[in-house]
Amino acid sequence: MKQIATLLLFLLFSGFCVAQTKSYTSIKNIDGPDYAETGVYYKDLDNIFDNFTGTYLYDENGIYLKFVLQKKEVSSMNNFYFEDMIIGGYQLKINKIEIANVLDDVSSNFSNGIKHVISCNLILPGGGYGFCEECPSSERWLMGYIKDITTGKSCELRMRKSTHNGQEAIKIEMFRGMETRVAGSPTPLAISLPLFQELILIKQ
Repeated sequence: MKQIATLLLFLLFSGFCVAQTKSYTSIKNIDGPDYAETGVYYKDLDNIFDNFTGTYLYDENGIYLKFVLQKKEVSSMNNFYFEDMIIGGYQLKINKIEIANVLDDVSSNFSNGIKHVISCNLILPGGGYGFCEECPSSERWLMGYIKDITTGKSCELRMRKSTHNGQEAIKIEMFRGMETRVAGSPTPLAISLPLFQELILIKQ
């Protein structure tokens, strides 16, 4: 009986491993027109994401915001298609009071990179989309999400590489749309992230 139970556990575990195996049949450039095709790996063939990796810091006007960004390869939400992306963690202080510290999130090994508190998988050209409008069309910037830890809500994150006073940097903006609620329901918690501001974080 013990041998049968062991065999069943082995078969169950083997099936689980097979189900979790990432497989794709073709590779396409993530900086391209196609997206979300089954069996395709959208790879950062031009190494655009590599340009954003590192530790960046903004420390002005009572706001201390640190980003740690890494490139994650072969991320998948559902094993239908795969993609590279930027993932990260952050630390936020307002007037020297720490609001959030999820820098270690960057070390979490999620198969789906979108589970990280910072995830950017969309590469866009300069010259439009309400951000980087002054950039040449050859420049590439990133759009994704950052999770506000105090509320659990996701905010849109836009990010471009920059140079500030001769130092390597990233320029970011964070947004969240209007929310509606039923009359008489509790007032939702305020987002702690500094939204609707252009911040320049210097590479450390």
